[in-house]
Amino acid sequence: MVTFTCAYCKAELKEPATGTSPCTDCSYPLSNAQAERVLRERRREITEALGLEFMSTALVKLDPDEALAKLSGEYAWAIFVQYLSPRFVIFDIMNDAVIFSFDAAPLEDVGDLRKRLDEERLK
Repeated sequence: MVTFTCAYCKAELKEPATGTSPCTDCSYPLSNAQAERVLRERRREITEALGLEFMSTALVKLDPDEALAKLSGEYAWAIFVQYLSPRFVIFDIMNDAVIFSFDAAPLEDVGDLRKRLDEERLK
């Protein structure tokens, strides 16, 4: 089995760390600053913000402005961008996820999110 090493934290990975498949330990090559800048610049384009709790399949609607404020709040040290694309920005916050969508169609459920992310990765 071929393994790869993260260039930043040296974690062992199953595939090379890229923008659509970042390191599972440190999110390299993505940066929180880069993701937050995208969210600030495209704030008016955010169609929905959703929360996903660890071990849950239910997406919870969030207020986009409140979700953005949480990114720089007291738990900022525990927030890592996990996915960054023109359609989605996804953060891991202590094993929960906050998803910002720029997609015109609302997300129906976790399966729908997974399908759309897979479509992006295959492009």
